[in-house]
Amino acid sequence: MDFEDTYVMSDKQLRRYIKSKDLHVAYDEEMLLNIQMLAGKGFTLQQIADYLGVSYLTFNNHRNQYDAIDVAVRRGKAKAISLVTGCLFKKINDGDMTGIIFYLKTRAGWHFEDKGSNINQDENTSSNNSCKLNTTDAVEASKRYQEIMMRGKK
Repeated sequence: MDFEDTYVMSDKQLRRYIKSKDLHVAYDEEMLLNIQMLAGKGFTLQQIADYLGVSYLTFNNHRNQYDAIDVAVRRGKAKAISLVTGCLFKKINDGDMTGIIFYLKTRAGWHFEDKGSNINQDENTSSNNSCKLNTTDAVEASKRYQEIMMRGKK
């Protein structure tokens, strides 16, 4: 079974998968589900190791040795990202400009220069780099932003 297959498993299927592996006795089903939960809440590997009462080196060695531990860490992170992404897209669909701008900056490469930055500008470029988008439509906002950015590159 490939790691990617574990993403589409139900929790019940994951438990069966965990049980089918020959794991160190300390990493039982409950412990693996705890690892998944901690990774999903953003705990680092060091913090998970501390929670388990083992050193980082020991935990990392076990994670490399036993696929089910690594699966639990990755699956926990993937579930959390899925949850947060769902919330972000709900805000975007509701017209939340902060959500729209955040998404476009992080996923579409948007960026603005500070108003007071020293940028070489010709006479056709305004010294004020801020703009106001009077729309709640993400597609329209994206088009307007791209137009503004292209004018600045000419």
